[in-house]
Amino acid sequence: MTSYEFYVCKYGGKAIQPDEWQTAYADTDALIRRYERLYRVEYPTDSARDTAVCAIADAQRRFADVQSGAAAAPASVTIGSVSESYAANTAAAIDATPKAQAAEYYRILCLYADVYRGCS
Repeated sequence: MTSYEFYVCKYGGKAIQPDEWQTAYADTDALIRRYERLYRVEYPTDSARDTAVCAIADAQRRFADVQSGAAAAPASVTIGSVSESYAANTAAAIDATPKAQAAEYYRILCLYADVYRGCS
């Protein structure tokens, strides 16, 4: 099991609170176990699976925040003398469909693990 201490100290996570970690971990672990059943998944280092758990848990939190409206995209950004404005409802432009979420979780897993989908 990936500990909350690993999430905070080694991974550097800040989005998930200690009292929320068990639920976040359980959801993420179930998702990764599903991938491990469907594909051949190998982790190149001892901490790679733990890191994947943390990264996917953070992504799940971001998607949940976007869907609930808790995370709003900025309306404008200014860096030095350059300024850019965005549409008023930028959060709606973030694709949080189940298909987009699944693609993002798979992409994150592939950052930390070798995933073989075909014949070996």
